[in-house]
Amino acid sequence: MRANSINKKNISLICIALCLIFSGGYIFQQNYRVGKIYDEAGPYDYIPAEESKTILEMDSGMPIDSITAVVPVFSRGIALLRFWEEIRTSAQLPDIDRVILSFTENGECAIWHRATRKEQKRLVKLLPRLVSNNYPPVNETEGEITVNHYALHDGQFLHTLSAPGVIAFSFEPSLFKEAQQTIDILNRRERFVKAYRSLDPKAPARLLQQISDRSRRSSGRWEGKSIYSRTTGPDTIPTLPTDSLP
Repeated sequence: MRANSINKKNISLICIALCLIFSGGYIFQQNYRVGKIYDEAGPYDYIPAEESKTILEMDSGMPIDSITAVVPVFSRGIALLRFWEEIRTSAQLPDIDRVILSFTENGECAIWHRATRKEQKRLVKLLPRLVSNNYPPVNETEGEITVNHYALHDGQFLHTLSAPGVIAFSFEPSLFKEAQQTIDILNRRERFVKAYRSLDPKAPARLLQQISDRSRRSSGRWEGKSIYSRTTGPDTIPTLPTDSLP
């Protein structure tokens, strides 16, 4: 009897140990998978390829006048950019080397950049206090993408998109609708990558523009241009034909 009791006890302990091992392995595997997604994902995986007409990637210290001289539509994003900078300063987040701005044909702007899980959690925690008098946001979640809508003090709204490795900000909610849809990420990335690879990786700013292509049913092809400040790079700032700008 005693031997049977001991055997049952041992079997129970073994079962518990195996459950803990399998559970720990599963948790580790999931954390590894999520961590890998955060490391490999980038803003271009989520920027709306259909609605975006102009995409500007720039160093955080790039002079604004150097950008507006080449990309007039950039002036439509300055208010959002400054508001975003105030949020990061108030949240005591580290500086970002590069930031991406996307513009629709009407000049509606969104800011995109890489963000760790830790940074995203900090922003989710602090944004209601920083912009909405602690009023909780309305949120929409589709898979691993969450869009939050914050009511601002002046009656406007700030909309944020959080996805693995990426966060985005905009005053226009419609800019995140396409990113929430189930679309092949690789297919979306390929629409930008050819033009993106043609640009100078050392340029302080890089511009992608969607050129209308009537032979295609979806978005047209993309062209790129490297942009330099007035104190670095070429002596003359490259310019674009005004009829090609949104």
